[in-house]
Amino acid sequence: MLRGRLAEALGHDKDAQNQYKIAVESTDRAAAAEAKLLDIMLRQKRDEVSQADALRELETLSVTWRGDWIEVKALQLMARIYSETGHYGESLAAAQDRDQAAAQFRNHRGRPRTRRRRCSRSCFSARRATIFRRSTRSGCSMSFVN
Repeated sequence: MLRGRLAEALGHDKDAQNQYKIAVESTDRAAAAEAKLLDIMLRQKRDEVSQADALRELETLSVTWRGDWIEVKALQLMARIYSETGHYGESLAAAQDRDQAAAQFRNHRGRPRTRRRRCSRSCFSARRATIFRRSTRSGCSMSFVN
């Protein structure tokens, strides 16, 4: 991760992408989630990913990784992209989710955690239902399979 960040800071975007790819494939879930987020942001900056694809990846990341700044940043990017594409309801919902996640993160920040808390099946189902409601309100015909 650090090599990727350093390469990006020095303007070596391709090297940064390669380092992020290595981190995404690692067994360290926290590093993989962070690398995925930074990779999406870098590809957006370089116009290598469409907004629809970036949204899809960010939605997946926000559902699979919860409880710290990575989730907050993913939701923030989702809100921005939704707003830029004219999906204001989804933008507002993502911003509200971001604020809620940020408040939770601030409340739990001082507590030491050795293991990341996993999202329960009911929590995952609730998030999936929320995404489905948002998509059907905007006229999207996505369907989810259990």
